[in-house]
Amino acid sequence: MDTPVLSVFDTSESRHYERHSPGMALRVFDGATGVGIGPVGNISLEGLMVFCQHDYAPGQALSFAMILPGFIGGSRNLSFDTHCMWCSKGEKGEFEAGFAISEISTRNREILKLLTTKFC
Repeated sequence: MDTPVLSVFDTSESRHYERHSPGMALRVFDGATGVGIGPVGNISLEGLMVFCQHDYAPGQALSFAMILPGFIGGSRNLSFDTHCMWCSKGEKGEFEAGFAISEISTRNREILKLLTTKFC
């Protein structure tokens, strides 16, 4: 019997965690190159929306790094892997892209949880 597999590319609107607008400036960077991707529009334990200068294809995998505005859970950095879920051009010419978190360490997940519950 085949075991069902849940896709990270599910585009339904059923979210398990509330999205939070950051109460501070949060920017994400490409974890492989260090190049800035853009500011965070909203964030949850499942993913984030980013305002960016480039178009990303749905399904595209990216490693993200984030420099936190202060020590959160004893760390100034947060990193995780994502997949682009959607991307559209915004009113001001920038792109808005939604990313699902596909892989994150236990420690970074705890930091993300603190970030979304206490600082957003």
